[in-house]
Amino acid sequence: MIKDKDQEKLFYEVCYFDNKKNYLCEIILTIFEENKIIQNKVVLSDDTIHSYPQVIKVSDGKYILSITNNGKSPKIFELKKNELIFKNIPINENIMDATYFYHDELYYMIGTDYSLKGDGNLRIFYGKDPTKDMFIEHPSSPIKYGKNQNRISGSIFKMNNKIYRFAMNNEKEYGEYLNLYEILELNKTKFSEKLIKNNFLLNTNLPNNIKKYHHISLKDSNYEGGGEIEFLMDGANISYISMHAKKILDKNDISE
Repeated sequence: MIKDKDQEKLFYEVCYFDNKKNYLCEIILTIFEENKIIQNKVVLSDDTIHSYPQVIKVSDGKYILSITNNGKSPKIFELKKNELIFKNIPINENIMDATYFYHDELYYMIGTDYSLKGDGNLRIFYGKDPTKDMFIEHPSSPIKYGKNQNRISGSIFKMNNKIYRFAMNNEKEYGEYLNLYEILELNKTKFSEKLIKNNFLLNTNLPNNIKKYHHISLKDSNYEGGGEIEFLMDGANISYISMHAKKILDKNDISE
């Protein structure tokens, strides 16, 4: 989400399924003023599956979006007058949920190998400009984590001079819960992290019908690490048949 003067601009994916479980996803922009929707528009739609739009602030008043294209390399778009303009493919790998973070004059991308079985490796790349550079893979990458740590699950953010990321725990089921990690080292040669909290959202005030978790992202893309922090997240009822085509249980409803 972008907070732009009196407006809030939310980017999200919407997926359409047929009776054979084939599906396509497109990216939607919803614009709010005073908590009321004033516009909904499709900003990216074609014959592929687009997902996980991440807003990245690159300068005052300028934003880019990283969008995952399942089974292909993630793309970078520039946002101009509420339209997406294609700019670059900085990583020539099939990466799921590519997430960028600016740190010490470099952009780092952390994502996961494309794998429908959930057993992909964590991948790390870095570069100076996502809109025009080809990124370099980090010497620690790929990292062969297990299913409780390998799938990045939302924003990388800094708070009180510490860097954090979320990971989806898929050990038993897809989207079982989210873990919180602190990134201890992040530079061109080193990467390390430690688990801060297992099942991060346990015993919170989330609605009781949310039992499965997917992504948790900063509400304000301008957040720079001071004061309160707000997140947006998506989740599903435990009885919903699928989340992004991964079967959970029986059909019911979705909560977001």
